[in-house]
Amino acid sequence: MSVGAALYVAICIASVAVIGLRLTQWKNHPRTRPLTSALILLLGGLLLRRPEILDDQWLDTHTDRTLHLANWSNVLSDLLLAGAAAYICVQVARVWGNHHWQKPIAVAFVVDAIALIVLWQVSDASRVPTRFIASLGGLSGVYSAVSAATILVANLAVLISLALAKGVPTRAKIALAPMALGGLVGVVNGGLRIACAIDPDRFLSTRNHWAWSLAEVGVALYILSGFVSYLAQSRLPELVEAD
Repeated sequence: MSVGAALYVAICIASVAVIGLRLTQWKNHPRTRPLTSALILLLGGLLLRRPEILDDQWLDTHTDRTLHLANWSNVLSDLLLAGAAAYICVQVARVWGNHHWQKPIAVAFVVDAIALIVLWQVSDASRVPTRFIASLGGLSGVYSAVSAATILVANLAVLISLALAKGVPTRAKIALAPMALGGLVGVVNGGLRIACAIDPDRFLSTRNHWAWSLAEVGVALYILSGFVSYLAQSRLPELVEAD
């Protein structure tokens, strides 16, 4: 097993373990649910973004051609990541005590998901197999930009929220540090995807080199933050996982 494959397996095992631990808090500690849900969706998105899965076209070649299921793992991964982004935004809204933002966030997610599905179907993304949809140009590039913007906005919300936080106890800072780094990685990854959608000729090779590593590191940091907050959740301030 290569080092890269071993790291991937380790991240998946750690993710399942942390999610399992956090699920034990689901019933008695509702404030943990948004981040736990985000972690589940992030893991699903990571699994589907494995290069071997992105390159696999079994479903498309074994179903009716009128269905146009090329790059199915790409769009499904993007939908899961959009859901994770929504839960992350809910978490940020709770941090600031803006519980009324939860419904608009849910509506925005539904609109975003519908837009992604429609753009995928009407563009070449559902017909031409490729690892990176942005490379197809046209409406496929728009699809990629919308997906990337969703991730970028969610991670920017995390970074801005943590940067503006005042009077955070040391224990909370420890839990928030990997989340902040995960948000930073997410911003870089989202920015790279948008750049690739705008100018694939210039940025496609860079994304091809860094996309998978950034995805792994970002998910690993969010999982680490989820584990730290699990350990200290009964004593963490509202900044980490607000009711």
